[in-house]
Amino acid sequence: MGDAIRNLGSIFVSPREVAIRIGEKPYWILPLIAIIVINFVMIYVTYPLQSEFMRKEMVENLKSRGLSDEMIEGYLKITPAKRILSATIGGILGTVVIVLLASAILNVLSPLVGSKIGFKKMMAYSCYIFWISSVGSLIRGILMISKGTYDVRTSVAAFAPSLSIKSPLGVALSSLDLFTIWSVIALGIGFAELAQTTKRKSFTLIIVLWAVLIAISVAFAKLRMRSS
Repeated sequence: MGDAIRNLGSIFVSPREVAIRIGEKPYWILPLIAIIVINFVMIYVTYPLQSEFMRKEMVENLKSRGLSDEMIEGYLKITPAKRILSATIGGILGTVVIVLLASAILNVLSPLVGSKIGFKKMMAYSCYIFWISSVGSLIRGILMISKGTYDVRTSVAAFAPSLSIKSPLGVALSSLDLFTIWSVIALGIGFAELAQTTKRKSFTLIIVLWAVLIAISVAFAKLRMRSS
C-alpha cells in the first residue's frame, strides 16, 4: 500500500521508478479508486456549469435543424437530478472501460516493440497514467468554478478562445493538452521499462496510437457537424 500511495506522486516526476515498482508489485486498486473518486467529485461539482454550457450548444444545434421552441423545450425537460445521475454513472463506467481497454491494447501490442508486459502490470501502470489526467481535470474544475464557466482550456485550444471545442479543429487542438502530453511522456517512459525495450521504440508506438486516437476523435467531430 505504501508503494501505491508513493506512486501517486512519483508518476509525475519519476515514471520509470513507478514502472519498476509495478513490475515487482502491480498495485492497481488504489489509483483506480482515486481516479474514480476525482471524476465523481468533478462531475458533481462542475455539473451546473457543464449543463448550462451544453444547454446553450444544444439549443443552437436544435434551432439550426429547424425545430420549434416547443420541441426544443421537450428536449430540455429532463430533470437536473436525472442528468447528474446519468453523467455520474456514465463518467465512472466510462473511466473503468477506458482504463481496461487501454491496458488490453497496450499489453497486446507490447511484443511488437519488446516483451509482453502482462495485463495486470499494464493495468496498474495505466491507472497511474490516468491519474495524471484526473489531476488535470481537478485543476480545470477549480478554474471552472473560480471563473464561473465550463469552457476552461489547458490545451493549445486556449490560444483560439473563439473556436468551439467540439469542432474538428477544436477537438484536434484540445487533444494537445498539457496533462495529456504529460501522460504520453510518462507512458512512453514507463512502457519502455515494463516491455524491456528502448525509449525510441516505446515512444514510437505510443505516439502512433495517440495520433490514431486524435484522428478518430476528429473524424467523429466531422460526422457530428455533418449530422447537425
